[in-house]
Amino acid sequence: MSENKIKLRRVGIFSPQFEQPVTELIQEWFVPHGIEISPLEDNTGSKDDLDLVLSFGGDGTVLAALSFFP
Repeated sequence: MSENKIKLRRVGIFSPQFEQPVTELIQEWFVPHGIEISPLEDNTGSKDDLDLVLSFGGDGTVLAALSFFP
């Protein structure tokens, strides 16, 4: 059986309300696996070369992330 794996190099974290604790927790897992974390606040931050955007918050946060990072 073949496995389809996605190679993540850079992950953006969109979490305006909880940025620091969430970013630190995510970094603890991703960084040792060689994945760069890019905190994103509102529509700031570099969107270039993001492989994945994680959004943490309520419905409004998810909708905002979708509008900034489609």
